[in-house]
Amino acid sequence: MKLLPYLFLILAISCYGQRKKKYFFDAYGKQVTKTEFQSKINHAYNLSYKVENDTAILSNIIVRRFNGKLDSATHHQLQQYLIKISGREIDTTKIVVINYLSGLDKVYSKKDELAHGTIYDSDYIPVLNKIAQNEQFWVNKYPENLDHHHGKTLNWRHDTDAFIEKTFFPYHFNYGSVAIIHPNGNYFIYFGEYGKDEVWLHLKDMVTKYGN
Repeated sequence: MKLLPYLFLILAISCYGQRKKKYFFDAYGKQVTKTEFQSKINHAYNLSYKVENDTAILSNIIVRRFNGKLDSATHHQLQQYLIKISGREIDTTKIVVINYLSGLDKVYSKKDELAHGTIYDSDYIPVLNKIAQNEQFWVNKYPENLDHHHGKTLNWRHDTDAFIEKTFFPYHFNYGSVAIIHPNGNYFIYFGEYGKDEVWLHLKDMVTKYGN
């Protein structure tokens, strides 16, 4: 899986210079100017993702929708890991939906919760179940900061070994991301803020492509 195709280029550049230089890369890992970078940002399709270290600030364009396929070994590991962190058996013939929080979002308000929490609406899970038989999981990187994510009512599971993060979510975006995995190993990821309609739409697409 190649979610970080130019990681080595970024690391190499970051090793040079004493001042923090700024570098910009498009969605294909090609270095571009700041103006070119800004002109390519369209939040409906991609997001700006910044990596900062002691010597450089690296801005990258991340495509929001990503499709891939797990090899059989990784797929089996994922299934066993979900059993481990959830404490229950899962039906491996069903599609898996993972709603993931990848970091500690520091600033929230009641308005944010209402505006961006549509996956927390009461109809989210029932509609998922109508679209396809599925195993849905709420998973977070950190066991903290769940006050605005219905932490007291939803069964959040901690990504204790960072397996899900490493497999699907190397980038941290506010309000999380989502992964949908078919029993045949094909998967879809949507990075960054999303709503229930986005999940329903891509779950339907997966069922259309690969069956349920």
